[in-house]
Amino acid sequence: MAKTGESRRGRRVGVALPALLAYGNDQLATRTENVSLLGSYVHVEREIPIGTAVNVTLDLPPTSGGGSAQCQGIVVRCESIGPALYGLGLFFNQFLGESEAKLDHLIDELLKKQTEEATRYFEERERLRKERLKKKLEEKRKKRRKRGRPRKKRTSRASRKTSN
Repeated sequence: MAKTGESRRGRRVGVALPALLAYGNDQLATRTENVSLLGSYVHVEREIPIGTAVNVTLDLPPTSGGGSAQCQGIVVRCESIGPALYGLGLFFNQFLGESEAKLDHLIDELLKKQTEEATRYFEERERLRKERLKKKLEEKRKKRRKRGRPRKKRTSRASRKTSN
């Protein structure tokens, strides 16, 4: 059974953070597509071989305290996704300073926001569904009254069973 702390590390959130990848003598500016405490997925304009060690600097938004998160990682996936465009899967194996706590805080905030938005969406969807059903029922009642049909008499289940 996994420890709670280990399962929390893998929470992934879709967010476009400006990022700088440094490896060897090269540096590439990019944006994350998603991020977790275990790694990130980014798009770059050149192929970087799997197994390449990279230093990653993520620019954090001011809403989460700002600043940057710095970590070391390894390219674990490199796939061509278009002409001169590659998708990189990065595994973070070491954070520098308070970077892990900063990134964890950002992920918490974003996941909380997404959960709140999803809750509002489903509550609104349910409210609209009930409203539509109420309108349909009212329309049926109006049609029935227009045709001059008497309302259906409601009988209990018990009386239906005894009448058979």
